[in-house]
Amino acid sequence: VGACGVVILVKRGVVENVQRVRTPYEGRLLAVDFSVGSVDYRIINVYAPNVEKEREVFFFRAFWSLCNDNTILVGNLNVWLSRLDATSTVQFRSDTARKELLSVMGDYDLM
Repeated sequence: VGACGVVILVKRGVVENVQRVRTPYEGRLLAVDFSVGSVDYRIINVYAPNVEKEREVFFFRAFWSLCNDNTILVGNLNVWLSRLDATSTVQFRSDTARKELLSVMGDYDLM
């Protein structure tokens, strides 16, 4: 299942009831519902914008309303959460998108 810039590959016979979830963020976000045994899951693959202001808005509005208790979030969020995520040769500076992402992670108890 694909949407412009993101894709989710599903192995036949492993998961069941694969259905794409419609979102307003085609090309940046792909959500797919599926079942393993009797448990339903949603996987969201994200490709966040490179530009800080666009990324901040994307984090604030984009996909949190799509999350449920059985959501797996993967992809490229294009933001460093801590200095450990950056190489020693790169300047680690303030990023409003990081603040927004950390806030959402706290609100939804994400790690």
